[in-house]
Amino acid sequence: MQSPGYVRNLTPQSQVLYVGDGRHAAARAIADLRERTTFEVTSVTTATAVLDHLEAGPVSCIVCATPLADVDVLTLLDGVRDVSPDVPFVVVSETDDPDVASAVLAYDDTDFVHWGGESYRPRQLARRVENAVDRYRANRTANWTTAYFDALVNQAPDAVLTIDAANRIVFANPAVESVFGYAPGELLGEPLTTLVPDHLRQSHIDAFRRYQETGERTIDWDYVELPGRHREGHEVPLALSFREVASEGRRLYSAIVRDVTERKRAEDERRLLHATTRSVAAADTFLDGLEATIAEVCDATEWAYGEAWVPSQDRTHLERTDAAYAVSEAYEPFKRVSKRASFTAGEGLPGRVWERSDPVWMENVAALAPDVFPRTNEAEEVGLKAALGVPVLDGDDIVAVLAFYTPEAKPTDDRLVDIVTTVATELGELMVRKRAEDELKREKEFTESALDALPDIFFTLGLDGRIVRWNEEAKTVTGYGDDELDGLAPTELFTEDGGQRITDAVERVSETGSARVEADLRTKDGREIAYEFTAALLRDDEGDPLGIAGTGRDVTDRKRRETELEASREKYRKLVETHPTRSSSWTRRPGRLSTRTTPRNDFSASPGRTSWGCTRRPSTRRKRPIGTADSSMRTSNRAACFGSTRTTTSCATTAPRYRSKSAPASRTSGAGR
Repeated sequence: MQSPGYVRNLTPQSQVLYVGDGRHAAARAIADLRERTTFEVTSVTTATAVLDHLEAGPVSCIVCATPLADVDVLTLLDGVRDVSPDVPFVVVSETDDPDVASAVLAYDDTDFVHWGGESYRPRQLARRVENAVDRYRANRTANWTTAYFDALVNQAPDAVLTIDAANRIVFANPAVESVFGYAPGELLGEPLTTLVPDHLRQSHIDAFRRYQETGERTIDWDYVELPGRHREGHEVPLALSFREVASEGRRLYSAIVRDVTERKRAEDERRLLHATTRSVAAADTFLDGLEATIAEVCDATEWAYGEAWVPSQDRTHLERTDAAYAVSEAYEPFKRVSKRASFTAGEGLPGRVWERSDPVWMENVAALAPDVFPRTNEAEEVGLKAALGVPVLDGDDIVAVLAFYTPEAKPTDDRLVDIVTTVATELGELMVRKRAEDELKREKEFTESALDALPDIFFTLGLDGRIVRWNEEAKTVTGYGDDELDGLAPTELFTEDGGQRITDAVERVSETGSARVEADLRTKDGREIAYEFTAALLRDDEGDPLGIAGTGRDVTDRKRRETELEASREKYRKLVETHPTRSSSWTRRPGRLSTRTTPRNDFSASPGRTSWGCTRRPSTRRKRPIGTADSSMRTSNRAACFGSTRTTTSCATTAPRYRSKSAPASRTSGAGR
């Protein structure tokens, strides 16, 4: 029996690749293939083209006419096997070289044809190529079918059973254990009646024998519901479908078996869960998600009123949220009272659910004492009676408590409890995610506001080195909009020299983790602005790079001040250097330029002398007020200072006439004044 999808003459998807000179005798066989088959035949002349073709798509057979122009045939064959180990490879040679033939045939799926000019060779070669393609396609189809069957059957969630004509089990997939309680190996060789309840065994045997004899079917093979027998003895409701197959002359019968015990309940739960999940996913906030859940549950299960409670921030009590649902305005008084209420653990319906982390059913809240249900009077006033409270859990943590009420008094409805509890449980993780999204959204808005408030440019680069995030200052300075900045290479925002500096800085960040660089930013309107950028490498929790983040600051004013300061220093230096009586030594210190000025005559200062070399002695003259010395005296003193190293007159040019006894003698300096 042919495998599904197998076609002997092949479809146009079967491709033959011919490599060699078009004048080679083998080219005639290739032409014959084109005429007689549906093969797609492609001709190339080099080994490189063959490998490129294999990487581009599947090839069903390669026909190589030797000798080749660029490599020998064995080198090409090695390269082909690296890319496609099982593609047929047919070598056509006009010379009979036993060594080459042996080497070629040593590979799997190869053939060697010696072409001696015989007229029958083209048709013979074409048939050999055709047969090689057929085998290749058959093998691939068989391999695919086996892999597909394994994936489909052995990994299927439904049980699959196959029996022979003797009604004995010859195949069972792993899923039979979840349905019947038997491991697959335990069922092999056992009669199918092992899985049939006692009261149906004889009818099954009779129906099976009748079908084999007459072909008459007593049940719908496409779909039928029948009970099965579990290993523990109880019946399992099943949905079955059957097929008959033939394999190697044997009649086999396969069945797909599904346990439908919970089908109705599961269908109700699926419908409700689908509706609530969709509503929660579409909600903008956590509270909107709660309200959507309450509304969907009330609509699907006919509750008249629903509300949601969440733990307070300090988790000391439950607070009622704004998420509530009522089918009638008649329940508004109960809704208003509930809004003002709060419950500790164990108090009221919500508090009991919170304390137990399990659903709680109350048959008639209007008939309960206030210490059991504090809102009993309000419930009686609006006509609410039966109530159900269920927790919304994230693991062991209660995210919220949902409470539902109906105007009829009812005993516990297990099916209803199961449906609502299942939905609440399934929604727990989604609700937590929604609340986390709310927090993340608020955090993101805060972060973006903070970044937009920065007076500096902020940016992040992706791993490809392109801009992925920026703040408002970046748009304001550059003049580019969001669409223009998104994905832009940062070098496009700088002059040619600045762009190279930025490129170098990005490389430094990748290597060292951080960098600082100055570069001229070029705006959209062509202006150039001096900027200083600092950047650092972003990493995830595992230390892998995520991108680069950085800031940029306008340093135009700083550059201008530095230029002006340098000009001022240069001017001052020239003034000092050109002074007729002083020479200066210059010392550059951080942030300032200091000088030490000495007279052209190299007088050294010593204790009791001024910095000009003049000795101070106490005056014997009557003291005068400071500043009243006559000009001739000052002139005389100045002359004495510069005319002799042993003067006894104080030098008026370097120190005050009188100073405090506690004040130390000063030494003049260009930088010390």
